Amino acid sequence: MKIYTKFGDNQTTSIGNKRVSKDHIIVEVNGTVDELTSNLMVCFHLIDDEKVKDIIKNICVNLTHLSFEIITKKEYITNEHVGTLEKLIDEYDEKLPKLTNFILPGSNLASAHLHVSRTVCRRLERKIVALGKEYRVSQSIYQYLNRLSDLLFVLARFIGKEDILIKLVLNNLNS
Repeated sequence: MKIYTKFGDNQTTSIGNKRVSKDHIIVEVNGTVDELTSNLMVCFHLIDDEKVKDIIKNICVNLTHLSFEIITKKEYITNEHVGTLEKLIDEYDEKLPKLTNFILPGSNLASAHLHVSRTVCRRLERKIVALGKEYRVSQSIYQYLNRLSDLLFVLARFIGKEDILIKLVLNNLNS
């Protein structure tokens, strides 16, 4: 089987059993899921911490399931997935100094890529809201993406030890 089919040459693609325009919101959502997953796999290869790498792998699997849910309307993302993210946010946030200021994203390459992933996740969340105006989207998907961007923020701080950099930047701004 060849990778190209030429069916997309007329600006349409297959979603489920129907053809839709390549600029349709469901195509935008699935493309953004793919972009987020790709960015997260860059993070995976830049990070040394094995537990964080496992978290990223699991997130990528869940994002694939989220994409399937959008297309098939079968529930894959549940409150349990949301709860897992909340536990991880709490676990890693406890390891970090309390935030007292805004931070500049990315004190090292892995942290910077986690922040890029966070911003792609936020964009995906906005696209899901737009999709929800035309299609049924489960509450768990909205919650999952909201918590995921929070987790990516916390992991970026954890991996980057960013608070040290931020204090230096803020000190320079104040002098």
